Amino acid sequence: MKKFWKVSANAVLAAALVSSVALVTPAQAATVSQDFSQVQVDTKLKNNVLTNISAMSAYITTGEDGLLRIDQNAVNIVVKETFEVYERGVASLNKAISTEDIKIANGTLVVDKSQLTIPSGSQISPAAYGSFYWWGYALTLTQQESANLAYNLTQSGTVMAAAAAISGLIPTPPTKLVQAIAYAVSLGVGLLANKINFENKGNGVTLNIHYVGFINVTSNP
Repeated sequence: MKKFWKVSANAVLAAALVSSVALVTPAQAATVSQDFSQVQVDTKLKNNVLTNISAMSAYITTGEDGLLRIDQNAVNIVVKETFEVYERGVASLNKAISTEDIKIANGTLVVDKSQLTIPSGSQISPAAYGSFYWWGYALTLTQQESANLAYNLTQSGTVMAAAAAISGLIPTPPTKLVQAIAYAVSLGVGLLANKINFENKGNGVTLNIHYVGFINVTSNP
């Protein structure tokens, strides 16, 4: 029998849900991600994304069809460019949900650990702040970005928003990488925050996201 790891749902999502909620469909994911791969994302935008994980958690919800929705009213909370990164992250998560690499049951993310595998074929990264490797992806963060991410991960109900933020910051992420992000984040955002704080020695950290489902945090030289 397969064992599944379940992620605690955001307790405040229902209260924050408003009428104008947009669905980012799996079909949109490829187009959205492709557009992102051609954009040079600056440090300010990356920092804004990581700073607003807690705030955005109330605007990412689950629809009756089992896919994630992102509330367009979030544009009033964060700048448009930051919102678009989360929108791309939600699209990537929905793509993984459509292929059943990720499932949502009773408001929780569900990942089958036995399905975490390293995809065949090389990956090419156009990002200025991260790189693909055969084992996964390395996302480099500055000192401030690391501190902001760690702080936001200690707030309640941030699992889905954190998964969307990290996925959205990676250009055209393979579905298997999005699946690994969801699983790794689900293991405990508090634990990940502690690792980031411990390794952040003044120059920030690098999140080494492995396809097999864990994030190794290393100090930047």
